[in-house]
Amino acid sequence: ICLSQVFCIRDEAVPPPPIRDFVVTNEKEAWVVTNKGKVFHLFADTRVKEELKFPTEARLINFINANEGWILDSNGQVWATANNGKDWSKKGGFNNDIAYIDLSSKMLFLDKNTGWIMNSWWVWITEDGGNSWSSIYPNEKFSYSTLQGQPIKFFPVNADIAWLAMSNSKVLKTANRGK
Repeated sequence: ICLSQVFCIRDEAVPPPPIRDFVVTNEKEAWVVTNKGKVFHLFADTRVKEELKFPTEARLINFINANEGWILDSNGQVWATANNGKDWSKKGGFNNDIAYIDLSSKMLFLDKNTGWIMNSWWVWITEDGGNSWSSIYPNEKFSYSTLQGQPIKFFPVNADIAWLAMSNSKVLKTANRGK
């Protein structure tokens, strides 16, 4: 897998798997989740850290710095690390609503407490580092049926303010964490 001349996994006999999610933690490190749910830690000198072993397939990944990161797996379980991926602990999980994760889905953390997960039908927020999650879209005022659209992009500005772009060309903004 060559993401540039800087980040590469080279094996000429095996074609590279498609990338599902990708995050750069600093100028020397990046993390990749493949479509098959494998996680690789890449380094600028093209070394690859041993593939991480999770009990299920990884779907989404996000880091806020080189040490603190989160992974969402295929069972809707959120995992967190505070030491650059050396150890991972289980955080909160989801029911079957999270099962639909496509290439537009994203997990975004702004700090060690506040984060969001978005897919084509839902947006969730955590305010405790991933231990618990609550849905901010849809809500009583805005839903697929009232807006006739699906979330396609989510952009947090800070812990309170975020923008949500919809498939029907509508843009929603929250200034109170989706409340």
